[in-house]
Amino acid sequence: MFEEDYPGACISCGYLSQLSRHQAGQHELNAKHRANGRLPSDNTLWCWRRAANLQKEADEAEQEIRQSGTFQAADPQDSERAAAVRRVVQKGRDCEKWYRWTEHLTPKEHYEEERMLRLAELEQRLMEAMKAIMESHTAILKTQAEIAEATRQVAADHKLSFDHSERQATRFQRAFIVLAIIALSLALAPLAYPDGVAWLADHVPLARNVTP
Repeated sequence: MFEEDYPGACISCGYLSQLSRHQAGQHELNAKHRANGRLPSDNTLWCWRRAANLQKEADEAEQEIRQSGTFQAADPQDSERAAAVRRVVQKGRDCEKWYRWTEHLTPKEHYEEERMLRLAELEQRLMEAMKAIMESHTAILKTQAEIAEATRQVAADHKLSFDHSERQATRFQRAFIVLAIIALSLALAPLAYPDGVAWLADHVPLARNVTP
């Protein structure tokens, strides 16, 4: 109620209240009082959250209306004071403490309701944040596992390549030694056998039979 015509104004806020000299505490303004602005003469306009000094604003507004001399009563029970209250509660405000009014709830009950809703909202946001953290943690673990597997594969490939190269080097070394022995033998042969075939004929029986 009133929210569509007066969004963000005191008239549509659950914290709009009145102080009474006869009753302790702050009391709700019902729909009738909010609409016509007529409060009991000994009651004070009040914001339960103390977002604004409404009584001071009402006093100043009433003084301006009296000085202007333009007040026109809407009905026989209307007054300059009621007009001032209407001006104050219908004023558009960018109030961070505004909370939608529900008829028959006290300002304290509005506060408890708002607090429960905000706690539920914070709990929901916390759950969403925790879910996002868990998903991020899972993704990190997956990435770490992929890196570990890639590292293991690289190490295995490197070892295989190293073993293959080592085997090739061993074969080359053996071939080189054989060739070196053959070359050394060929180099030393003239020194060991200076007469060549003649020496063989003298010292090897089989060689004498084949000598021309």
